[in-house]
Amino acid sequence: MERTPVDLDQLAYLAVLPDMQTSMDFILALRSASLDDPIAKLDEDAKKNLREPLRELPNVVDPIVRHGITMYYALEHSSRNAYERICASMQRTYPDAEAMPSFRRTERIIAEYTGIKSITHDMCPDTCIAFTGPFTDLDQCPICHKT
Repeated sequence: MERTPVDLDQLAYLAVLPDMQTSMDFILALRSASLDDPIAKLDEDAKKNLREPLRELPNVVDPIVRHGITMYYALEHSSRNAYERICASMQRTYPDAEAMPSFRRTERIIAEYTGIKSITHDMCPDTCIAFTGPFTDLDQCPICHKT
């Protein structure tokens, strides 16, 4: 079955509800998305690492660091607090063991191994939105009106 092409500009023009207009703004912004976008704030090394990713897994020799990285990815949809609490629990359970790297340290280790760094955007204090895409220039959350 052949798909009918969608005219995104026409679809954006037809969007009348505010949420639909915002959604279309994000969709249209994706058309011009680029690693060179100044909003992403990527340095040349980061761009190179994204354009030329690792072809094999890095060899993490230290078992504590390897465990920290594994736990970091296992908890990818959990909070930093969850990671830190598990680290604290392990330290209480195995007091003689080497301390697990902190959440932030684990992120830095992953960045060192892969060359990939996180991109951060300011967010509403209540996490309603991220100030990116059509919200890039806003100083106040359009939902809860907090700054």
